[in-house]
Amino acid sequence: MDFDKFKKGEENRASNTFDGDENLNPYAGSLDNYFEDNPASTDETDNNVQNNTGAYGTGSYNVSNYGKQYGSSSYDVPGTEYGRRAPTASAGKTKAIIGITFGLLFAYMGFAAYSNIVGKYKQNTEDVNIVEGYEPGEYENSPEYKKYELVRTKEEFKTKLVQMIQDGEEELYMNVTKDVSEDDVEEICQSLDYDPFLYKYSGFYYTTSTQRDGDGPEYDTGEVGVNVLLNPTTEGLVYLNLTEGKEIPADDIKASKLKVSCETFLKENITDGMPDYEKELAVHDYLINTCDYASSISDEKDEFTAYGVMLNKKAVCEGYARATTLLLKLCNIETELISGKITDYKTGEVTDEKHVWNLVKIDGKWYHLDTTWDDPTNDEEGHMYMNLDDSIISQNHEWDKSEYESCTSMDANYYTMQGTYFKDDESFQTYVRQQLEDGNRTTIECVVGDVDLSEETLGFIFEYEGVETYYLSWGHIEGYKHLVIHINGN
Repeated sequence: MDFDKFKKGEENRASNTFDGDENLNPYAGSLDNYFEDNPASTDETDNNVQNNTGAYGTGSYNVSNYGKQYGSSSYDVPGTEYGRRAPTASAGKTKAIIGITFGLLFAYMGFAAYSNIVGKYKQNTEDVNIVEGYEPGEYENSPEYKKYELVRTKEEFKTKLVQMIQDGEEELYMNVTKDVSEDDVEEICQSLDYDPFLYKYSGFYYTTSTQRDGDGPEYDTGEVGVNVLLNPTTEGLVYLNLTEGKEIPADDIKASKLKVSCETFLKENITDGMPDYEKELAVHDYLINTCDYASSISDEKDEFTAYGVMLNKKAVCEGYARATTLLLKLCNIETELISGKITDYKTGEVTDEKHVWNLVKIDGKWYHLDTTWDDPTNDEEGHMYMNLDDSIISQNHEWDKSEYESCTSMDANYYTMQGTYFKDDESFQTYVRQQLEDGNRTTIECVVGDVDLSEETLGFIFEYEGVETYYLSWGHIEGYKHLVIHINGN
């Protein structure tokens, strides 16, 4: 019933007078005298309720929104109160009956309203999570409902978390029951499937939820809020800014500087219509020729990032690999980071427990690319580790092959593309003769497979005028030896 309308006489208007003594009638003239300080269910209160978080109730209640604030939740539903001023006197049986009737009527209405309020409140708190801006009937079909619905098992938690990461959600938050323990969360977070180029796992919060009924004490609801911290990397911020327009935080000076450096590289080295292999070669040569390897690990974290490579010009393997990934991705070349170990080519013993390099996809085929090991300061020549297959690089690199793409081709290998990778004696000797005929009297460089390098076989070198001496130097990778023929002591 609309009490305001009732008071104004717009509906259900009662008689202004009663039989009997008018002075003994507290309601004579108007029903306004019946109310004291307005009942709790006036329109004003109803509006306050409807402007709350979507549930029904009198007074107020608070629901902590885990999506915005982490910590305990509290629910407060004070009892519904109705005020009425009793008659000051009685005018007989008729007046008593009328008074009792009104009293019973209002008591019934109050009880019905209270039952309806509490029933709807319980339904909403038990069946759905209340989120500001949603009516109870609409919330179940909203994106927020799926995001914050209660998770009950470890398997469900992992599946949902992985999906949130794949969908690129910035807030990795879930409501879970305590059946998903803190140890379960830690185990799942340590095995997260995310792109380490874009994100870095920093930990999680496991926050107990409490509730209060009325003025009673808080108690544990058996639910917790889990917030997983997967923060964007500096490279990720730059990449998403240049490809998707996402803003770089104003206070992230390093990301802003790295962005400018990347834009400068692209403008000066990459042109429209450039084949992917040529883009890759441009990235490779730029990095190995402008950055020095940080031979001693310091506390400088930049050495592990693309910022260290492109701005400080000094980095370790992870920095090289991250810079390679960033520039290749900005050239629309598919690539990913790969982590493994370094082994001795003679003994097979592990010499470096953690090494990072790249996998790169050129013309539909995957290859290994190690810009760190191609740095000219190393013993190997500057393109030895550009686009190798699994069988060749596995002679000194070790990794979990089940976690990464298989590399089975040497088609885009640098020396294959240069026409200087020879796997048989005939093609190798033909190349050496051509170099000598063209007047080369310094060094002849190539990569060879299983070819004959004996003095008897290479004696033809002395047939060419001006050749007085020569000696050989070569690498140690079977089937892929970097060979240099040094002529006349060069």
